[in-house]
Amino acid sequence: MFLMRHMTMKDKLMSVIMATCTVALLLGGAIQLLLERAEYREETIDSISCYAEMIGDNCRAALAFADAEDAAQMLKSLQAESSIVFACVYTKEHKILAQYIRPGFKDDLSPPTYEEQGYRFDADYFRLFKQVKDNNDLIGTVYVQLDLSEARTRLWMKAGVIALIVLICSLTASLASIRLQAVISGPILSLARVAKAVSDKKDYSTRASKQSNDEVGLLIDAFNAMLEQIQQSDSDLREARDKLEIRVRKRTAELTDANQQLDASHRIIEGIINAIPIRVFWKDKNLVYLGCNTIFARDAGFTDPKDLVGKDDYQMGWRDQAELYRSDDRQIIESGRPKLFIEEPQTTPEGNSITLLTSKVPFYDSKGEIIGVIGIYMDITERKRAEAELRAAQEKLVETAHRAGMAEVATDVLHNVGNVLNSINVSANFIQDKVLNSKAKNLKKVIDLISEHTEDLGAFLTQDERGKHIPVYLTEAAKLIVHENSDIAEKVRSLTKNVEHVKQIIKAQQGYARAGGVEVFVNINEVIEDAVEINSASLARHHVELKLELAKMPKIHLDKQRVLQILVNLITNAKYALSKSERPDKSLAVRCYKHGTDKLRIDVEDNGVGIPKENTAKIFRHGFTTREGGHGFGLHSS
Repeated sequence: MFLMRHMTMKDKLMSVIMATCTVALLLGGAIQLLLERAEYREETIDSISCYAEMIGDNCRAALAFADAEDAAQMLKSLQAESSIVFACVYTKEHKILAQYIRPGFKDDLSPPTYEEQGYRFDADYFRLFKQVKDNNDLIGTVYVQLDLSEARTRLWMKAGVIALIVLICSLTASLASIRLQAVISGPILSLARVAKAVSDKKDYSTRASKQSNDEVGLLIDAFNAMLEQIQQSDSDLREARDKLEIRVRKRTAELTDANQQLDASHRIIEGIINAIPIRVFWKDKNLVYLGCNTIFARDAGFTDPKDLVGKDDYQMGWRDQAELYRSDDRQIIESGRPKLFIEEPQTTPEGNSITLLTSKVPFYDSKGEIIGVIGIYMDITERKRAEAELRAAQEKLVETAHRAGMAEVATDVLHNVGNVLNSINVSANFIQDKVLNSKAKNLKKVIDLISEHTEDLGAFLTQDERGKHIPVYLTEAAKLIVHENSDIAEKVRSLTKNVEHVKQIIKAQQGYARAGGVEVFVNINEVIEDAVEINSASLARHHVELKLELAKMPKIHLDKQRVLQILVNLITNAKYALSKSERPDKSLAVRCYKHGTDKLRIDVEDNGVGIPKENTAKIFRHGFTTREGGHGFGLHSS
């Protein structure tokens, strides 16, 4: 087939015709030779078997009496068959009794090794072993060897005759194919000339001439129809090309506008990430920084986030903690599991030590394979400092009680401090909840989306439904994070204020039975608001509706810490009374207003279980309490 690839249609048709005829003739001749060969073999097997059987029958007496001369005489009768060149008779002990060699035969022949009854065709001879039996008892074996050279010569002569016939038939087929191929190749060649003309001149109005109604005629009709469609398509293509040029110009203008919008989106996203009050960074699998926001860059001692790209933790101000950070990063990359809200130390470029609340997650590409790590962290140094001060205050509280040797005073102090510690615990839990449930955790999903579409970020932000929402989402997330940061800062201030109050309580208890603390000018409304704020979380937990009614008051001279302690105790007791009530509309009202010309009045009113009349005269008595587990020192010591 490869040789015909570059032949003309005319030559291919002639070659196919001749090849078909030649193969058919050769196949027929080969089959004829194989049939004759098979027939010859069958005749040979039958005839030689008859000779062997005849000799066996004639040699029964000779085999019985071991008469070699009589057996040899029987074998001489094989001279009638010129093809038999050797024969012998074996006794039942497989010994040669007599043998026959055709006179004048050139090959050196000798008796073969004894075999069981059977026959086979070798390259030059046919060999047959025939057993001789008497009453089903084996008495000997006859061996006959036939020369096949004469039969092979006859087969070769027949093969030559067949080859001559094939040659004559092939020549005849060649002469016939020269005339017959034109019937098929003529219309096809004509069609090929028309196709070449159309290809060279691009003239699709040219048509091929149909010469018959056979398959070639159908091919020409289809070709002409195709030319007509191409001609129409060419016309349509020219028109479409003109329209396409107009669309390309319009599309170019749109792409220019889209690029401008993309640049604006880049600036917006970069501005939002840099405005987030949380440090954000991401690294590759080698723990080399790929990017960060501005506040992170400032923590690292740089002014531009681009300055960190390509660097690692050993090149930052926190190089002393570099191995700690990198160990966590490697665990996250290898395990695929995030590490959330872990506390880590850090050394600032100024050499100060701070505490971080860090969360790290695996950084995935668009195929879902881990390519690095993404992290965020917050500076919780102030919170840790407040917790340390609280612990120090508690230790000092116990130390003071022991030093005074007064268990009652220690119990009193614990009761007063306990009220404030509840509020401190509420503030600490509030800060923890805000950090754990921060909206900043969702920024990881946005960063993953942006990372997956780094190459087509513009199209993703302007065309994809998810991408269109990213700028809006980042803007809202920034607002929420700023609001969270404001809430946390407010709670930290409240926490610090409460710790200071604990310190003041301890200081006041150290001077128990002595005069009150230092008096200062202060706005009483601020003291009331502080007392309410200290108990706000506890009131909210018990679903208490708070009503604060404060008239405008001038600054007055009073012991601020003592008054704050009194108000905190009153509000705490009101909250306890409300918690014991089963009514759903729990409410607490705190009022401050002028009482006469030179006095003011503060009311703490609740709709809880109330105070029995028999206890109203005892509430300020030292050690009196109606609360389970209470000490009765609160209002008395205040």
